[in-house]
Amino acid sequence: MLLLVSVTYSQTPEQKFNDIINRTPPMVYYSDTDSSLDVESFPASRKIDPYTIARIFHLSGPVEERGFDEFLDPIIDLDGTARWEELRDALRESLYDLHVYKFGRIHKDIFIVGKYGTQAIAVHFKAVET
Repeated sequence: MLLLVSVTYSQTPEQKFNDIINRTPPMVYYSDTDSSLDVESFPASRKIDPYTIARIFHLSGPVEERGFDEFLDPIIDLDGTARWEELRDALRESLYDLHVYKFGRIHKDIFIVGKYGTQAIAVHFKAVET
């Protein structure tokens, strides 16, 4: 008797985002300096806010919050590839309570962050904005 078992491998959101970002060539956020993207996870507090992100990642300075689509739509329009759109869609379908935070004055740390169960996941990159 032959028994066939079908196993479906399900990626965590963190793995899915890393797969999109690290495909050849790896994704880059273009500004006055080109920055690679990193995926970070941490335990989710009741609310994701800039104070929590600043404390976890040891950031200081001014913070600016942007809307998820408001931030990503211009990047998708300028990029010319489908990768940023694919990342946006994966973030939207996998996470909830999505936020975009920019920390710093000119040299900025940018976090796209949302929740997944008891975890929070952040896509982090740097930018120079003058």
